[in-house]
Amino acid sequence: MCIIPFFVTSQVEQQALRILDPDYLHRYASDRLLLKRRFDEFVKEKRARIVTFHQSFSYEDFVEGIRATTDAENPEIITYPVERGVFTEICEAARLQGTGSDSSVRADARVWKLSIGRRKDTRIREECFRRGEARIGWGHVGDLSDEERPKEQLESFANEGDTNQHSLKAFSEGVARGDILFCLRSRTSIEAVGIVVGDYEFDQMDSDLWGDFFHKRAVRWLATDLDVDIRSLNNGAALTQKTIYELKRISAADALSLAGKPQSGSSSAMPYVLIIDEINRANVSKVFGELITLLEPSKRAGAAEALEVTLPYSKRSFSVPSNVHVIGTMNTADRSLATLDIALRRRFEFLEMAPQPQALVWFGLLNTKPELMRSAR
Repeated sequence: MCIIPFFVTSQVEQQALRILDPDYLHRYASDRLLLKRRFDEFVKEKRARIVTFHQSFSYEDFVEGIRATTDAENPEIITYPVERGVFTEICEAARLQGTGSDSSVRADARVWKLSIGRRKDTRIREECFRRGEARIGWGHVGDLSDEERPKEQLESFANEGDTNQHSLKAFSEGVARGDILFCLRSRTSIEAVGIVVGDYEFDQMDSDLWGDFFHKRAVRWLATDLDVDIRSLNNGAALTQKTIYELKRISAADALSLAGKPQSGSSSAMPYVLIIDEINRANVSKVFGELITLLEPSKRAGAAEALEVTLPYSKRSFSVPSNVHVIGTMNTADRSLATLDIALRRRFEFLEMAPQPQALVWFGLLNTKPELMRSAR
């Protein structure tokens, strides 16, 4: 005798679909497999996230915190960048959708600083803006997507320093469609904001115009001729002369706002759902911190009484978009329920989820005797 539970969509996932796609839930309410498949699609699109609270879960995991990392070029150097937590990430994705940006921007878009040509030589930079491109030099290393390129080109790449190699790899492999580029104007300001819309290419045409700037990507430049101080978004840090690197402190939504894309708190924006399993297992007041107040509908971004807080590590202003929904699960038989923060109780609606024993289906092996089947039931 073997016992196989029928594959079911949990009640929590159905609650998420009630928010994310109520029409689909109503249409296929009796087909659990289809509902599960639809929920998985939202997870893949990062419009639904699942996290489990436990005793060691912290504010740094949920909102933001400092993480020790090593530099790829200098492994002996340890840096401490501010990393976003799961709640901040889903809020940033919701804010990004609220900017009205089209589908060319990825939900998890990364922001890159890029230098195009020399600062005083604007010819290549302006031509890139006009043609909808981004280019970098070192054309003598050849097509980086061709692993069988001539030996002298491979040697040329190997002879470049670590910094140049890292820039070439970042431009050809690190940057992806839907990422956002900041074009450098000075160490403290940017000149243009664009969205990457093409894969890496090696283009040797018009060498009289481009020199050795043969490494290319198609870019839709949203705004050029800017002179925007970037330090307020970059935690006070200035930009460096390195050709290209990721700006981890800056969210895609903030990047688009510099291009004149307004941030929206409209409830008509696509919904995002964060499911917190075992929400009462962690120290809730410590994990949520100042976000307890921001969860209230009247305090969300765009509301009449909207509030913002300054996050402690990044010093960035933060608010919760109106299109972010939080679902928590808990076992009411658990003694830790007694310590659940009263402030959180007032901000959540409690729904009873009774057991569903009918969700289990019993299967007997073909050779199982009837009397054994009866005794096992």
